[in-house]
Amino acid sequence: MSTKLRVGVVGLGGNGGQFLEAYATNPRAEVAAICDVRDDHRRALQEKYGVPTGVADFAALLDMDDVDYVSIHAPDRLHAPFALAAIDAGKHVFVEKPMATSVEDCMRLVAAADGASTGVAVGHVLRTRPFYRAVKELVESGEMGGLYALRTHYLTNAMRQSPGFLTRANASYAPPMLTMGVHPVDLMRWYAGDIVAVSAMGNQGMAMPGNPIDDAVTAVYRFESGATGCITVCWASHYKFDSFYGLELHGSKASLLWDKIHRVEERQTSPVSVPPTTARPGYAAEVDSVVDSLLDDTPLFCDVREGARSAIACLIAIEAAATGATLDVPNP
Repeated sequence: MSTKLRVGVVGLGGNGGQFLEAYATNPRAEVAAICDVRDDHRRALQEKYGVPTGVADFAALLDMDDVDYVSIHAPDRLHAPFALAAIDAGKHVFVEKPMATSVEDCMRLVAAADGASTGVAVGHVLRTRPFYRAVKELVESGEMGGLYALRTHYLTNAMRQSPGFLTRANASYAPPMLTMGVHPVDLMRWYAGDIVAVSAMGNQGMAMPGNPIDDAVTAVYRFESGATGCITVCWASHYKFDSFYGLELHGSKASLLWDKIHRVEERQTSPVSVPPTTARPGYAAEVDSVVDSLLDDTPLFCDVREGARSAIACLIAIEAAATGATLDVPNP
């Protein structure tokens, strides 16, 4: 490998376009190629960022010897097949969350990554954000005691505020419990450990009559530790999205509600202390972390096994809501 990571970016929509800019401005990365089926859009981005090669065919990008690493930002249903092909081609991989849309594909990706000499990172961006990292340190310090109950939500009015959202969602996204819920579920797993069982309920056509996508899903999880966790996901609400995802952590010594810590003995709340950081904001923090890990051979901020376990927890919740059963959650 060269002294820089030579990157091929696949899928240049809103998410992929922002990642392209982050790679282009990372001093340890070099964007060697981009891939998108929209010719005019791809050529415009090639010119803007000075990318030497642009292709419409993903297989052509995988054949390039000057691409070490593939960053995948295609629609959700393509994440797993693209990532599997990239691993097979001997490339390092970054794949957006959710890394797959079936339990079977999650398992295939873990097995492929285990047998490869290349790294596979999964785009759980919240793990790179200073606030959530500060919460992680708070939990690991023992200051909260043992976690016994967690609660989160992902509520947004996306379906109401954008007339074309439903069309885009059907074209690009998995069901909301997966494409949205995987963010806060990953946070709960990061803080409380592996999930072993789930029950769930959902509904359709109540928030928005005629809506073919679930209005809301509520899932209740049991963690290996014995803790419980609850999440509600809905993108047809009137509620404006909050950046804390309604996060609640309850421990034997303290509770955290959103950005405040509650302790009985203090009789007051205190804010979570977030240390100053020099990290770049947003997706750039993910890019910088993965590039550094691959070049320096250090652990990835979210590897394929962690990505799989979070996606599987959401996929099994969808099945539980459909069947009414309490189901075991496998952890590859």
